[in-house]
Amino acid sequence: MSFDIHIAFADFASKGEIDSLISLVLSNQENLSKCAAYALLLCFLPEGLHTKNNFKLIKAITNLPNILVNVTTSTFIEDISLYVYSRIESIGWEYPIFPLNFVDDAKVLLYTFIKCYIRNNDAAKRQLDFNLDFLLVEENDFEELFQWKSSSVDVLSNFRKYYSSHNQPWISLYEFECAHPEKVVPFLLQYSNDDNIFRDINDLVIPYISFYDAQYALWKWIGSDTDSVNHLELLESLIRHGVSVIGSEKEQRVLIEECLFPKYKKENFDWKGFDEKNWSEIYESLKWLQSDIFSKISDSWIDKILLTGALSSGNFTFVQKQFFSRSCSLPLTEIKTSIISTFYLFFDSATNGNKTRGSMKNAVQCIKLLQNFKDNEDEIYRAEALLSATDELSKYTLYLSSQNSNTQNMPMLPKQIRNYPNKFELIYRVLELNSKAYLDYDKLVSILKNLIYSSTEKNDVGTSHNFNSSKFDSLDLLNESISFQVRKMCIEAALVDSNFEKAYEFAIPHLVSTSTTSNQKENASTVDDFGLKIVSKETESWASLFQIGKYISPFWESDIPIDIIDKKMNALAYSLKICPQEQIPVILHTWQRCDTLRNATLKKFHSQKIGSAFNQTVTAAMSSAPSLIPTNFKKVLSSTASSLSVSSSPGSFGFLERDNENFTHFNTRKRDQLSNLFVSGLGWAIGANQRK
Repeated sequence: MSFDIHIAFADFASKGEIDSLISLVLSNQENLSKCAAYALLLCFLPEGLHTKNNFKLIKAITNLPNILVNVTTSTFIEDISLYVYSRIESIGWEYPIFPLNFVDDAKVLLYTFIKCYIRNNDAAKRQLDFNLDFLLVEENDFEELFQWKSSSVDVLSNFRKYYSSHNQPWISLYEFECAHPEKVVPFLLQYSNDDNIFRDINDLVIPYISFYDAQYALWKWIGSDTDSVNHLELLESLIRHGVSVIGSEKEQRVLIEECLFPKYKKENFDWKGFDEKNWSEIYESLKWLQSDIFSKISDSWIDKILLTGALSSGNFTFVQKQFFSRSCSLPLTEIKTSIISTFYLFFDSATNGNKTRGSMKNAVQCIKLLQNFKDNEDEIYRAEALLSATDELSKYTLYLSSQNSNTQNMPMLPKQIRNYPNKFELIYRVLELNSKAYLDYDKLVSILKNLIYSSTEKNDVGTSHNFNSSKFDSLDLLNESISFQVRKMCIEAALVDSNFEKAYEFAIPHLVSTSTTSNQKENASTVDDFGLKIVSKETESWASLFQIGKYISPFWESDIPIDIIDKKMNALAYSLKICPQEQIPVILHTWQRCDTLRNATLKKFHSQKIGSAFNQTVTAAMSSAPSLIPTNFKKVLSSTASSLSVSSSPGSFGFLERDNENFTHFNTRKRDQLSNLFVSGLGWAIGANQRK
């Protein structure tokens, strides 16, 4: 029975018999589906048929009870359902037709029907003059529907009316609704000028962007790179007419960035194309936009975006003039933080550590800006120290060993230097790659101090230190440890370079302790506030002195000069005073062999017939020889006699097995001599365990 009623409804609708439809609806309240009635009306009622009875029919269908209507399913019914649905789906209908057991919210169903009804008439007749006054009896129940009409139907209708003389492409209501706001706003304003911009914004744009929450589309249009100047001029006309723009503070911030910088995605924005004049113009534009449009944007936010952009573009003149030569809404601490952050951005992006090249030049300018702050703090000094150290390192060959052929022998980048965990190793690497770098001892010490300081955070320093450059220099314990480590490395580098005299100069008297012998007390060490292990001179300097004492240059002739032997023995004597007790036998054995060699050399010179004057000189030298031995040497020797008797072989001490070589045979091949250069190689320079 119910199926026959729906067939009759479709038949009356196709003929436009509104009165018959009203009678059918009123007489079949229990057997007619509200959803099906709306769908059949959309599918079969002729478009453009607007009478007062149309509204009566819609009201009658709206008042149908929300009940389930059962219809026996058949192939015929399914075919009809598919046909009807395919006809009205293209205008936004989304509800099933049959089986007729669908019940939905009555108001939503009515909204959908009215929207589809208006869209259908527009698509067929290009008419949008549909009046919804018949719904006003419901008062506020249909407020959303009226908002939709004013933001879509009325907007498109007004646009067609205002620009009917223009040969613009026709767009249907449903196409207009489905289009993206970023396309709709330019479409609505494509013919606007100074005379009609206020009307177009007020009648077309504001209703549309308010309903669809698409304020961003207007600002994207303003900032579009095609005609942004003209768009801003049009916007001035709006301001004169008192038009205000809605939106939250967050939305306004996003919109103002898109308005100013439309060509770039935020994450890939490149500020380099802006000069001082550009930034001055941007500042004026921002202030104007803030006062007339973006009322929720604060002065500090505007200054923040200007500061960030100008620093990133490297326009330091503008920053100096704008943020230090006038009052600024940003706190000084925030300005300082931004400059320091920009310094590290430039520093980390540099490909060369030379401060006169590339991004490092901008890093230098950041440091100059930081001089505006009267009370320089730790982080500013650290940035200065890092810049200075990196610039000095750029004057040396410096790269890390790599197994990758693409990166092998590639110079270290400033970022790699900053992040390198062991700063001592960097100095070791400089000495390893630059054969004469040990001659720059003072410079290397300064570099290492700056590297360590620059990598020290506030919470690493401790509250006991107000850390600045002068305080840093006064931390004697730390400075002594740094100087000592660099000195050890320079000694070994000098020996590698066969510069015995320079190595001896580095060692004596700098590594000589005036305190009591350390082999009679523990090798104490401490850890300072900077996380560095601070060791006493005696704890490690004995090894460097021992290296000098046992050194044999491949360039010495068969007869080593007496003055060289004396210096070797002097270094061994001092090493013997401060070495750990277990190393005394090895050092003493080496000293004794040097002494034997010295005596043999003196006898050789003495036996030569070179004149009595020379013999007198040699005799005088021999008589003064005992003065080279420390005053307490006999005491040390007697205290270690038992140790010497323990082993019959010097090599059994496990410290220097090559020491059993005969010191009288100095004509060995150079490679054999070089293999006997060090106790443990440059490992001593970076804190390796000297007892291994």
